[in-house]
Amino acid sequence: MGYIEETLGQSETLIYKAHFHWLHYALAWIELALILGLAVWIVLFAPNAWLQYVLLLTCAGALLLLFRSVLPFLTTEIGVTTQRLIVKRGWLARSTDDIPLRSIEQVNFQQGFIGRLLGYGQVDVHGTGVDNLLIPPIADPLRFVKAIEDAKGNSKAAAGLA
Repeated sequence: MGYIEETLGQSETLIYKAHFHWLHYALAWIELALILGLAVWIVLFAPNAWLQYVLLLTCAGALLLLFRSVLPFLTTEIGVTTQRLIVKRGWLARSTDDIPLRSIEQVNFQQGFIGRLLGYGQVDVHGTGVDNLLIPPIADPLRFVKAIEDAKGNSKAAAGLA
């Protein structure tokens, strides 16, 4: 169970949980395969032990950089509930942006040519009294925008009936 599910209020339900595009993960797997392949090549074919150690340390550094670049994707949660938009970032240190649906004025998304072909894009949320919230590139941004608009409509309808 993630942060979003743990922080839901009593009458609040999760409508949509955004995910990062598969391309982010595919690139990370390719980088990992290249680093590990290089490490195996170094162990098998490097001419002397000193060069092996230097090159293996370089591979270890590359693995750390890869981990550092992938960690934000693994530790970010983005969701729309019946009452708010939630963006949680971080693992050991955590930061969250919660915007009540009634405070959201405008939702835009940018999707370039490649993003349109592959199905990813960036969403920008404008709220009242709230700084703009730029959501990182996610899979199916149009569906995410629709989930926000639907949730806003449902919350306005519920408020009108109450």
